[in-house]
Amino acid sequence: MSKASKKNLFLVIFCASLFLILVIFIYSPPRNSLYTVQYGEIREEFSSDAILIREELVIESQYSGHVNILIGEGQRVRSGTPVMTVGEEEFMVYAFDTGVISFKHDSDENLFCPGDWTYLERELITGARNNFSTLRDGQWVREGQFLFRVVNNFNLYLAILFPPDQPLPSDGSSFRIEFPRLDREIYWVQVVDTIFRDRIVIVEMRQFVDEFLSLRTQQVNVVRGIHRGVVVPREAIVEIEDGYAVLVPGRGEPVLRRVELRGGNETMAVVDGLTPGDEVYLQPDY
Repeated sequence: MSKASKKNLFLVIFCASLFLILVIFIYSPPRNSLYTVQYGEIREEFSSDAILIREELVIESQYSGHVNILIGEGQRVRSGTPVMTVGEEEFMVYAFDTGVISFKHDSDENLFCPGDWTYLERELITGARNNFSTLRDGQWVREGQFLFRVVNNFNLYLAILFPPDQPLPSDGSSFRIEFPRLDREIYWVQVVDTIFRDRIVIVEMRQFVDEFLSLRTQQVNVVRGIHRGVVVPREAIVEIEDGYAVLVPGRGEPVLRRVELRGGNETMAVVDGLTPGDEVYLQPDY
């Protein structure tokens, strides 16, 4: 075979191989469209503003002078416990209620009170700030100045703003919340009242942590559901005549596999019908 013939044969083989590669690339689903499913957790939740409302007794000084604090911030006391002395005469100041002692205050203790919720409105919640000042040991105080407060740690409430696209829970119902900027713990709360005009839901907290003493407002995540199982992106799910399915690799071409939707959020879903490690196509053309 001449050199020209060999060259032409090489060109033919090269072009045929290139054409075959292009055909495979065009008609085969791209690899990066595959998603490997794994076991995981999905939460149905939304974020909103909230304020903490406590039952708290504010103690003001009846004397002027320097204070000598006898107990620590956050200590739980009984009624009649000595808390501090004031002035050179060392006038003793007692806790007149049972609860948690705090030397921090924001001057809103008498505004945000539990019981009658009619004073609450949207502007109060959105405008609330964490502006706490702290009484220090040895500080000089005048008559009528704030000394400390006794907080009932068994009587703590939250007023939560619900956005228009979220249904309001019924009185007496329970749901979970999270403080994403605090400790990311999950707390159960129970609905005690609702101000429908401003979509404010008042809930009672079942737990108390010391960090609540220096908070008036805080963002919360309202967790409406937690789903655990095999997680797939919403874009991998197609609706079929009698339910839902995903497109998975088959022998030669993709095939549909029926799945059952168990829950999820806007982007991810938990399904039955798949096992961890299975692959599904994203944005299937079906």
